[in-house]
Amino acid sequence: MSQADEQAEAVGEAVAAGAALAGREGGVSDWTARSVYILIILTLISTLNYFDRSVLSLVLPLIKAEFQVSDTTLGAVSSLILFYAVFGVPIAWLAERWSRRNVVAIGLAFWSLMTAMTGLAATIWQLGVFRFFMGVGEGGGLAPSQSMLSDVFSRKARPLVLAVITTASSISLILFSPIAGWIAQHHGWRATFVAAGVPGMVLALVFFLTVKEPARRAAENPGRRTAPLHETLAFLLGSRAFLLCWLGTALMGVYLYGVGAWGTMFLTRVRHFSIEEVGAFIQPLRGAVAAAGILLGGWLTTRLEGRDERWRCALPGIACLALAPCEFVYVFAGPMPLWIGAMIAASLFSIMHQGPIYAAYVSVAKPRMRAVAVSVALLGATVVGQFGGPILIGRLNDLLSARYGDLAIRYSMLVVMGCSVLAGLCFLAASAFVVQDTRRAAAD
Repeated sequence: MSQADEQAEAVGEAVAAGAALAGREGGVSDWTARSVYILIILTLISTLNYFDRSVLSLVLPLIKAEFQVSDTTLGAVSSLILFYAVFGVPIAWLAERWSRRNVVAIGLAFWSLMTAMTGLAATIWQLGVFRFFMGVGEGGGLAPSQSMLSDVFSRKARPLVLAVITTASSISLILFSPIAGWIAQHHGWRATFVAAGVPGMVLALVFFLTVKEPARRAAENPGRRTAPLHETLAFLLGSRAFLLCWLGTALMGVYLYGVGAWGTMFLTRVRHFSIEEVGAFIQPLRGAVAAAGILLGGWLTTRLEGRDERWRCALPGIACLALAPCEFVYVFAGPMPLWIGAMIAASLFSIMHQGPIYAAYVSVAKPRMRAVAVSVALLGATVVGQFGGPILIGRLNDLLSARYGDLAIRYSMLVVMGCSVLAGLCFLAASAFVVQDTRRAAAD
């Protein structure tokens, strides 16, 4: 364990809390049956979160064909999911004062219902309304979940734990995309949304009945009050590591939401794949490799930051810089073996940064500020990412289509490659400040 982490656990803890933490660090394993179950079910919930959010991308060609709308309009409808991050900040603030278990369960049930109802939309704008309300429900997902895990697992385990829950996006591609692709191809996009929403309503009940709210470490000290929202935001704005990571996460949001929204359309227009083929082969392949990249990034960070905590931000920076040339070859290469290989390499690096960077957000925030810190990071990634990804790429598609036709999307995707490079530079810069900002968060 690093010196900064030892200081963080020692400062301001009550005797009982100190004894409990000492037991955890003194040989009691993080990986109990209870903690593993909580990690598994929260990861599964996050899997549905990502899948319900991304299923629109898979069926986008079918929606375009039915409603006969422009790529700009499709990008705008895709971007409505950004409200999950907008509402995520006040919901995270609520979760710090109420049961995080309840917040997650209610959010899951609501966004799953809205996902299922999307299949009933009669117009593109009705579809947009359902996506908006789905985004509101998803605001109760990731930040409270990560806050719960931060109280279930020790600081030393968090990079790996947060990397595990980050694999949810990959798991959704591996498990659910083949099923969704088959349903979309044979039963239409409406049936796909209904099938995507029903499992979440069932899981919400299971989660509510089987998981108890973890004890908050900060709350174990009765003398420590919950920080008001303005105080939390002021504290986070004083952290250079947080601000640089926030900017890097926002820039990577352009990449992730851009590729997420237009990935299937790229493959159908440029590579001439069917939706069923994308769901059955391409998305599971990308998901499996991305999951390996997430776990590799979490494992490497856990090992390397034992020597130097700056690796928590430096490794994500290196991964983002390596991503850009791989994505370029994937988009522009002609021979299939070449672009498939580049796609695999890009998938490996694509979300390797998320586990370590979200662990950095947790480390530079005070204990009762963690859920808000994560939700603010998500807000930046989602708002910037949705405007810079789906909307901008959709608009560029329309502007360039007169010259390039279906191949216009290739040139629109250059936007996401540049953002990956800029994000990598931000994370590398953040590595210079993460150690001192972690100590700042501990000095309470």
